[in-house]
Amino acid sequence: MKKLTLLILSLLIVSLSSGCDNKTNVTELNPPASIDGKGYTKNYTIELDDVMKNIEQKNSFTSALPTEYELTATINLAADKDADRIVYEIFVKKPKVQMTNLMMSFSLNPDMLTRLDTSDVFVSNALNEEQIDYSPNSDTNGISLYRAFVLDKTLLDTTVTEVFTELYVKISYTDSSNTLISDYIKMQAEPSKEILDYINNQIAK
Repeated sequence: MKKLTLLILSLLIVSLSSGCDNKTNVTELNPPASIDGKGYTKNYTIELDDVMKNIEQKNSFTSALPTEYELTATINLAADKDADRIVYEIFVKKPKVQMTNLMMSFSLNPDMLTRLDTSDVFVSNALNEEQIDYSPNSDTNGISLYRAFVLDKTLLDTTVTEVFTELYVKISYTDSSNTLISDYIKMQAEPSKEILDYINNQIAK
């Protein structure tokens, strides 16, 4: 039986899949025990500060995709009764090296902060209490991290189409030689037809 394991914490979700698209064995993680003054765990704050600092430096992120594993990103539309949401998801697949304590984080283009109904455009699995290890011989098909943002139609304009696919991704892990590896990648996520149509229709109104 093909299985997909999801580790869920609020809107922050890291999923490990081992077969197909069916989502079973859902496990909710407990809230972190130690919270700092901003309401985040220490590790989350460290990741947030590091990614934001490197975005400001502008030359820290590379457009070259890593060769040690496959990295992709998608953007989809989730139309719910309470609100419409734009869903960003990154995937790490097919590792060629041992990835111990895999940390995945990403931020949208900072300009998206004023185009979405949110207080921040960052997400990381640093909130998770369970360590994620990923190896070349793993039966897991991939590990993903995603976050959904509420769409405010009044905030969408032509500038959104120029920046909404841009992601700043940080992937870090310890390899088999006990070396900490941190990759900083600026990449374009692949938007679905549904989210493209939604944005273009709102701009046209």
